[in-house]
Formats: sequence, structure tokens, C-alpha cells
Amino acid sequence: MASHTVISNDQSFENDVIRASEGKLVLVDVWADWCSPCRALMPVLEKLAQEMSDQLTLVKVNADECPEVSARFGVRSLPTALLFKDGEVVDRFQGALPEQQIRSFLDAYVEHEYDRLVTLGQSKLEQGDLGGVTELREAVALAPDNARVLSSLVMALMDFGGQKPEWLQEAGERLSSANLILERDPLIQKARSRYQLLSQGIGDSDLGTLEQQANRNPVGPEAFEYAKALAAQEQYANALERMMMIMNAPGEGVEPSRVKESLIALINTCPDAKLANQWRRQLFTLLH
Repeated sequence: MASHTVISNDQSFENDVIRASEGKLVLVDVWADWCSPCRALMPVLEKLAQEMSDQLTLVKVNADECPEVSARFGVRSLPTALLFKDGEVVDRFQGALPEQQIRSFLDAYVEHEYDRLVTLGQSKLEQGDLGGVTELREAVALAPDNARVLSSLVMALMDFGGQKPEWLQEAGERLSSANLILERDPLIQKARSRYQLLSQGIGDSDLGTLEQQANRNPVGPEAFEYAKALAAQEQYANALERMMMIMNAPGEGVEPSRVKESLIALINTCPDAKLANQWRRQLFTLLH
């Protein structure tokens, strides 16, 4: 048996799991010989335990031979995986989940090199050191299918896209190459919505001049450009109000489809959930 995997029973469980988890994460796989999903799950857990052996130990418990463990932790279906930390169950899952889902489950508790790189990169950027993007790129190279890591890089590239246009281009390329699973992730969808706004060239105009033109014609093309510029400045409430005004009665030279597209992107990007839902309801009422 590999050093990262332990077979336990009712008598040794206290040492194998409870005490052992005070210094290292312990994942308990409760299984049975007759359970085919258990047999499907076991090699996946062994693979992950080997990869994460410096932080995680896999403990196998046969439910038929260890009824006390099953009763103590409320195991009612097989397979059941229990994650222990500091002597307590901190999380669990049931069934033979796909490997990627189990990785996501463990990611919340296991520290990875890419996590360290993301933290370091973001810290540098917050201090004005644009070299922090290098760490974020390295993190993505280590975890290309991690939505949180990819969104951290893409958002940073867009934050400084005004200073470095090539970074905005890189953000778009990375979003375009995201796989189907990543595309469905809310973090990537939010990043894509923000990119959609920024890629329209907003943020480069003179806000003062645009504001004067927008005030003269609140539903004209200049007003639309001003609303997008406000969005780029993350002035969400003002931008949403102006875009909705244009959406209600688009002036000459304004394409309603473009306004709708930008408005949806802005709503999806807005970090204020209450504000976003308010305008989402108004847009739904207008369209229906």
C-alpha cells in the first residue's frame, strides 16, 4: 500500500484519521466490495492522493467491516468521502464523481503553487508593480482549467489594458480559447462581459467632452459612448441608467441591438447584485 494511502478499521480509526488530521488533511473513502461505484471512484482518489501526498492522506474504510465508523459519521450511501481537518469532518461528497469535480472539491482545502502565484501576483499589482502579471501567467500555465485562476489573470490584463493595449488583446485571446467547461463558469462569464465592453474602445475618450454631448442629446450616439465610458470607469449605476434611457428610446444613429448587447454585458459585470437585479428586471419588462 502506498504511503499516501491507509486502510483503517473501527479500532484504528482514531489514530489513522482523527489524530492524523491534526497535522494533515485526511480524506476517508467509505466503500464496500459489492459497490461498483466504489470501485470506480477508488483509483481516482488514489491518483489525487498521490499527487497531493504532501498535504493529503487517503484512508480507506470498508463499510461492512467498520459499522461504527459509518454510524458515527452518518454514512447512508456508498461511496461516501469524508474530509477531515483538525479532527473534524469539514466536508463530504457522495457518489463516484468525475475527477474534475473532486479536484474542485479538494481545491478549497489544499494549497497549490498556483494559489501562491495568484496571491503574489495580485499583491504586486495592488502595489503598482505590473510585473505581477508574470506570476498570474505562470499560475494559469500550472492550472489552465481553473476558472478562478484564469479569471484573475484576465481581469488583471483588462485592469491595465488602457496602459497596455496588447494586454487587452491577450485577455480576449485567453477568453476565446477557454474550453466549454470554463465558458459556463460565472467568473469567466463575468470576465467575458467586461471584455465585451472594453473591446468596444470605451475608456479612451474625453469623459468631459462626451458628458457635454450626452447631456445635449441623452439618447444619441454620443450618449451611448458616454455610457460605455462610464462602464469602463466602473460607474455602474450612472452607466446603467443612461443605457436604459437610450434603450427605451434610441436616438438617430443608435443601433438598438448594440445598446441591448452592451446593457446585458454591463448588468452581468456589475458587482452590486441588488443593482444588477433591479436593472435586469427593468430590461426584461422593456423587452417583453
